[in-house]
Amino acid sequence: MPKKKSVTTPKIKIYKPKRVLSRVAKRKIFMPRKPRQVFSIANNGRKVRHGVSGAEVEWLNKLNVPERSKIIVLFGKTYVVDGFDPRTNTCYEYNGERFHGSHRVYKKNRNIKDPWLGKSPDELYYGTLQRYAMFKNVGFKVFFVWESDYKAGKSLGRYYRGGNDNLY
Repeated sequence: MPKKKSVTTPKIKIYKPKRVLSRVAKRKIFMPRKPRQVFSIANNGRKVRHGVSGAEVEWLNKLNVPERSKIIVLFGKTYVVDGFDPRTNTCYEYNGERFHGSHRVYKKNRNIKDPWLGKSPDELYYGTLQRYAMFKNVGFKVFFVWESDYKAGKSLGRYYRGGNDNLY
């Protein structure tokens, strides 16, 4: 008896429609994570949120800063600085690129609001400038470093001079 030839059926590819991501799903996938450690500090019954990154802790350790996440109340408004030295009256600030509106990272589209923060990079940057100027006018020294400079090993920071100082 002759053997029957097996008939193979051609493989059919089934195309599924591409999945469209919702706004919430896009945020979860494409938005960076929140800072590693976020904690609340009680201030006269009010809680103040303050995020701390690992690089910030490392920077403050290198500078031997005695107090971390210090609350400063000026003109009825509460501010949290990353570090504070009461002997020299110096505030230490580690400027994250995203949270302080770095000109190096946000070169274009500086007026578009960040959906997570609700402010544009220009608003964040000029808010940081105003904050440092206010600290200086009250009598504090402000020592700061940009995240990209510290991580690249370019510098450990510098003092804010006031006036037309542009933080770079």
